Amino acid sequence: MNMKNRPVIEKEYWQSLLIRILIVAATIALIVWVMPRDSDTNFKVELGKPWRYADFTAPFDFPIYKSEELVKRERDSLTRIFEPYYNLNAATGAKQVKQFALDYADGIPGVPAECLTIIKNRLQQLYVRGILSTSEFNQLRSDSARHIRVVSGKSASSMAVKEFYSTGGAYEKLMADENAELAKQYGVKQAPTLIVPTADGGFEKIAGAGAIKQYVAQAHIA
Repeated sequence: MNMKNRPVIEKEYWQSLLIRILIVAATIALIVWVMPRDSDTNFKVELGKPWRYADFTAPFDFPIYKSEELVKRERDSLTRIFEPYYNLNAATGAKQVKQFALDYADGIPGVPAECLTIIKNRLQQLYVRGILSTSEFNQLRSDSARHIRVVSGKSASSMAVKEFYSTGGAYEKLMADENAELAKQYGVKQAPTLIVPTADGGFEKIAGAGAIKQYVAQAHIA
């Protein structure tokens, strides 16, 4: 080989290699350029099936327009199936019955002793059935709730709201079992309640053990 021609051959080789590299780079760039640029993630969603992907949050807020009637219907539907949880406090009934017996250990003037026993037994039965505070009971009724979950220990039982008494309802039940008309006439809503005739032909209601004891003591002194 003529040594004089060697630099020319090497120059042609490197030129050819450079051209090939440029052609390959241009081809790759052209392929990338013509490829689709859709970066959206495709999800396969089936109606009625659970969401199988990670949380998917829209980068913007959008309103969902519903009529007042539809909102009310959906709220009422959820309220009907929702069952709030209440803890059962079995000690409350025993405590209140015991307190009643202590308050009236000496009896009530004009009331036979057997009547106090009957009242105590009825009070115990009311607590066994269940008593809710008036505010909680009214809230359940206004929310159209039909059932609640009563938690006792590690178990919870579904019970109808109508099976329970409000505080006022328990008082009415306690005092009006045998005298419903009189209780309604005088508006008796608490046990015990003493009805005292007044000089003008009306009556005075004295509710609560403490108030009755105070009235009896003052009447005795007078």
